[in-house]
Amino acid sequence: LARVCDGYGHLTNIEPPFTSYTASLLCHHQTLNIEKAKNEIGYFPIYTIEEGIERYAAWRKHQV
Repeated sequence: LARVCDGYGHLTNIEPPFTSYTASLLCHHQTLNIEKAKNEIGYFPIYTIEEGIERYAAWRKHQV
């Protein structure tokens, strides 16, 4: 199904809702860590994860 969507997206130049990439994300775990950025370049996020999710949800609500 993902490959069919990939092909459709390629032919129509419209991003499909489901792609081979999104399918691969469902099969793999990812853990992201910003400790190296904090230590090496002094990066600190402006928002907490919780605040970021709330802000994204509010933004997304107005996009639909």
